Amino acid sequence: MTQLRTARAKSAALLCTIWLASTCLGAPAALADEIQDYLTGEMASLQLLAPPVDLSAHRITYPDGTEHPLEEKSGMVLLVNLWSRGCVPCKDEMPDLAALQRDLGDARFEVVALPMDKKSAKSARKTLSSWKAENLEPYGHDIVALARLLYDEGFYTETEVSFVYPTTYLVNKTGEILAMREGFLHWDSPEARALINALKNDDID
Repeated sequence: MTQLRTARAKSAALLCTIWLASTCLGAPAALADEIQDYLTGEMASLQLLAPPVDLSAHRITYPDGTEHPLEEKSGMVLLVNLWSRGCVPCKDEMPDLAALQRDLGDARFEVVALPMDKKSAKSARKTLSSWKAENLEPYGHDIVALARLLYDEGFYTETEVSFVYPTTYLVNKTGEILAMREGFLHWDSPEARALINALKNDDID
């Protein structure tokens, strides 16, 4: 049986441990070369994945209660953010994510904020609004299903999955996680905007 537990991490982020399966990080040489020029400033702390991990099958719940796989957002660059209501760093970085959605959000880019718990759209919307991120859609999802998908994709290889909150995945137009960040980051930065625009404009394959 899959078990799920949460505990306060020393960094004040939330640590969510799922008993399934450690992360394989790195980057293919070609991708590393293309993206390296953009990994400056705040973006220097991003971890590149080798190989990129397919997230397109993960299903999210829309505000109207219907479920859809992320593959329906094919053609869009996604910044998928995992958050929890009790996580102070999640709250602190959410206005930055909302600013990216406000200024860069369009048919080629979206911030997809996903709560740790299966919250109702009303509850998620209330939290996001109180965090000055009312322009983000109050999506939902199943965190255990996400852990299983990542395990099946080879993202985790051992006996235990740990999610640090916040965690953010940078997903390309074909639904692959190119890079990730565990913990708080200033996302509303010139470096983040340059990286996202490069992906939107296909300057990085």
